[in-house]
Amino acid sequence: MDSGKQRNLMIIGIGVFLAVVIGVWYFTNQVKPTSTTFTLSYSPMDSTVLLDGQPVKAGKITVKNGSHTLSGKRQYFTDVTRTINTDNDIADSTIFLILSADTPEAQQYILDHPDEYKIREGASDTQVTKDNDQLIAKYPFVQYLPYETLDYDIEYHTNKDLTVELDVTLKPIANPADTGSYKDELEGYKKDALDYMTSNGIDPAKVKINWSPDPSKL
Repeated sequence: MDSGKQRNLMIIGIGVFLAVVIGVWYFTNQVKPTSTTFTLSYSPMDSTVLLDGQPVKAGKITVKNGSHTLSGKRQYFTDVTRTINTDNDIADSTIFLILSADTPEAQQYILDHPDEYKIREGASDTQVTKDNDQLIAKYPFVQYLPYETLDYDIEYHTNKDLTVELDVTLKPIANPADTGSYKDELEGYKKDALDYMTSNGIDPAKVKINWSPDPSKL
């Protein structure tokens, strides 16, 4: 085969290869599903539940991608409305719609129907897991807490908005009446605690720390 034909075949081969690569890239990045399927679970199980104003039952639900509104009502229970969005990775997950049992009649109904309690417990466990995952993603260092030494303890608590505060207890040996030695010991233990934090990815400037006792207040 002469060099001209070889060159033409090479050009054709490169063209085909590029076409395949471009086609795969386009399909992967441009062709996206237009709908999402999730599992709907609600309690009480005989509630009237609407999805975007239309009645729905518990089980597999397929919706067009975007934002949708779930609402539920039942006698004696508090009505609930919840907005879901397919952008929030709800595919193949379970969405719970739980009506609050805020009356004696509703509370008695839950007690008389164990299956309702299981749904509510599942919803609670799911939310706890979701909150914990969000917490670790935002504050990875909580995986290393609580942490205890002879000189200090570091624990944490979360607020309603899922922000974290550190609670550090310093454990000096010196007598508080010996003000100088007592404060020096506290300052030393505080420094040790801060060193531990920074070595484990905690930026003391970006998290609230509650010191007990607080040497800065002595």
